[in-house]
Amino acid sequence: MPICSRDRGRRAGAADVQRIHSILVLLIVQYSAYLSLHFASVNIPVGGLLTISSPDGSQFHEYTNVTQTNFYAEFIDGDSAFITYTPPRSSLIDSLLANDAPNAFLIDKFAHGFPKADLDSQVEAICGKDDSQSAVCLKTSDAPKYQKAQAVARLRINGRSLCTGWLFGSEGHLITN
Repeated sequence: MPICSRDRGRRAGAADVQRIHSILVLLIVQYSAYLSLHFASVNIPVGGLLTISSPDGSQFHEYTNVTQTNFYAEFIDGDSAFITYTPPRSSLIDSLLANDAPNAFLIDKFAHGFPKADLDSQVEAICGKDDSQSAVCLKTSDAPKYQKAQAVARLRINGRSLCTGWLFGSEGHLITN
């Protein structure tokens, strides 16, 4: 079931506006290594604030004055995340809460990762002879290669596997292993 920022079945009148403080949702996917929300749409008006955070507040991502569709938010480590929406406090709030106003956000799905132990137990294979060595082995013997071998990204693919990424060229292309 999608999570929306307001109930489309009710129209908030002027008296309701004074009572609106924020909407708080807690998402828990037991034993997950991380959570990443997928937004079908985000339409946060000026003065509004959407926050995705870890329960202890040590990690958080904030969205304000943004309109965007079909994207995954940055992940939160752990098996739970708070989603908090605080609407703007202004005379525009009546129009924002009108029945024809867009939702401030619509979460249609989420990705979650498996515990590290599960990822570590996945079988990996190399075709042919494995003559690879750790980049750190080249740190002193071939410093230029070592410097260029520094990863710039760690990617999670479909919540199931991890890979490392490097920038390739000067146009922002990313290659992975």
